[in-house]
Amino acid sequence: MMSKRGMSSSLFRMIKNAEKDRFHQFLERVGRHGPNGLKLAVNTRNEDNLTPLMFAVLNKSRLGGKKRASENGRALTAIIDELLNTDGIDLNAVDGWGRTALHLAASNNDQMSCQQLTEAGCDPSIEDDDYFIASSYALDAETSDI
Repeated sequence: MMSKRGMSSSLFRMIKNAEKDRFHQFLERVGRHGPNGLKLAVNTRNEDNLTPLMFAVLNKSRLGGKKRASENGRALTAIIDELLNTDGIDLNAVDGWGRTALHLAASNNDQMSCQQLTEAGCDPSIEDDDYFIASSYALDAETSDI
């Protein structure tokens, strides 16, 4: 099995490049080493203190009008879904500012990710370091219903 650092950089690179098939294969390979390896992989942190779930949500919301945005958006939605359905994932992990993946999705007005996250069990009542809940960051009424 590769080192924690190598595993982490590979995982985040696959998310950044929206490589959903490679991401799925990676999780399958890591899962063969037992539930602890998989739990470690899905809860690892990058240099910005983001988990793979947070990183995928941020990358999806940053696609905007870029070329291939819809293709990559679908791939990242699939990656987010796979992460949310992985045993051992910390759905409410926080970054250096106390924000969860739900805070990040709401602050980027990503309604689909907000729905995915809340349906998976992310807690919408968690306050970040500035005492804001995720819906405080929502830009419109639809997203603020989280």
